[in-house]
Amino acid sequence: TMAERMVNMRQGRLDQMGTPREVYNRPTTRFVADFIGETNLIRGKIRELGESATVETPVGKLFSSVVYEGAKVGDSVYCSIRPERLDLLEEEQTRPNMLAGEVFRVVYLGHNEQYFLKLQDGTELKLIEHDTEFPKAEVGKIAKLGCDASDVVLLREEEGMSQ
Repeated sequence: TMAERMVNMRQGRLDQMGTPREVYNRPTTRFVADFIGETNLIRGKIRELGESATVETPVGKLFSSVVYEGAKVGDSVYCSIRPERLDLLEEEQTRPNMLAGEVFRVVYLGHNEQYFLKLQDGTELKLIEHDTEFPKAEVGKIAKLGCDASDVVLLREEEGMSQ
């Protein structure tokens, strides 16, 4: 909150440098994505590259328009999605990236509501809703969630970083 530029280092090595907004919205490593704020991480492999990347994951295909330099088909990656970038969707709503999961916890905080979901493969995701006048999902129910391709940041799978 006090800096115009940030430098993130790990084990004496520069991981990323930029404005707080750049580092938060476009982390370049899994370490930075985890260290600066909260993120949901889904493992996958790049299957197609073009204007966006198609990533095969245990929970289905995800599409990302935020691809690291030098990415190639076959790379193992993490799809980083910030909790506030996910939306709870009504049945008729769609997004380029859509998932479904069982809500196992809801935390109402007044100015926002946090939803914790478990996907079909056991992956747990956190979602933050800012319009909290009414609950959007209930514990024990299946919720549909989605995000745009610009909300999925691809990160290289780094050696020595296991989930």
